[in-house]
Amino acid sequence: MKFLKNILISLFISVIVFMLVEIPFRVYDYEFKYKNLKSWFYQGKIPISFEEIMVYHFKTGRVVRDPDLIWRHKYSEEHPLDSIGIRTCKRKEISCLKDCDVYRIIIFGGSHPFGLYLKYEDTYAYRLEELFRNKQREWDKKIQVINASIPGYSTLQALNLLKYHMIHYNPDLVIIDAGNNDGLQLCRSWPWRDSEIVGTMSTLQCRVLNILEKSSFFWYFREFLYKIKHSIIVNKNKVNDIELTRVSKEENKNNLEEIKKLAYSNNFKVIFLSQVTMDGVGQLRRGFGAVVEPYLDIYGKLKNRSDIKDYFLDSIHGSAKGHREIAKIIYDYLKADIMQSELKK
Repeated sequence: MKFLKNILISLFISVIVFMLVEIPFRVYDYEFKYKNLKSWFYQGKIPISFEEIMVYHFKTGRVVRDPDLIWRHKYSEEHPLDSIGIRTCKRKEISCLKDCDVYRIIIFGGSHPFGLYLKYEDTYAYRLEELFRNKQREWDKKIQVINASIPGYSTLQALNLLKYHMIHYNPDLVIIDAGNNDGLQLCRSWPWRDSEIVGTMSTLQCRVLNILEKSSFFWYFREFLYKIKHSIIVNKNKVNDIELTRVSKEENKNNLEEIKKLAYSNNFKVIFLSQVTMDGVGQLRRGFGAVVEPYLDIYGKLKNRSDIKDYFLDSIHGSAKGHREIAKIIYDYLKADIMQSELKK
């Protein structure tokens, strides 16, 4: 009995000590570091880096660790999500069941195809389905478009999301709009390549981390340990003048080829979209990623537009106008190629 009492007292003291340590770090985070983050979000601009926004999401429980996906979104105040983090038009689950008269298109990618800062009705996934719906009399099936893009996702995460989760949704066509996140440079807060993370954590380890990573103190303490024990990581971004990114160019191409093999073995079609970015002077640039056929060159379709600045909210994320134009480009491509052979009445 005395032993149990000592354990309970020790646990109580540990909790009190942790709270005393945690409180100042949490106050700093939410009163200074992240105070204006929500208003920045609604203005369509977040002036902090990828790794900083990811740390914020872990601290607030918006994202949780996943053995295969590295992380998945648990909830979002701004966007309705289903239980596996897929964006929905309304707060409801997307059923994996598919009626025989439905042709299902699933889009994979990062925050741009996800439609960050936009209403769901302004995303090109919704616009694409709307274009087919308006021309429904031309097709012998109902076209359904699912937006399985997730902010921050790389091609490896898109591959694993398709392989371990969305393959059960029986897609007829998969559109891959991923690659720019592959090119994000490693840093002290995010020092490992995606391939070094996937498969290294068990479900139990993920659950433990999901508890610890809600602590502000935990993140600052871990960063302190990185500075001491992994100082080499500071210089890891360049090795023999080669910048290290979340996914290397070779891995990027291999991930896309794996998706292509998955499509072939599971009897669905796939299209790869080129990545685009906007530089500081408003010029369109080709983004990070290999060219894998079948390839729809969004960059090539947009590069000569005189009003290209109106198509973007920032260097990566498309505006409502940009999404509307991309939806039309994809629709015209599908109508002339895939849909013509498969769904034309």
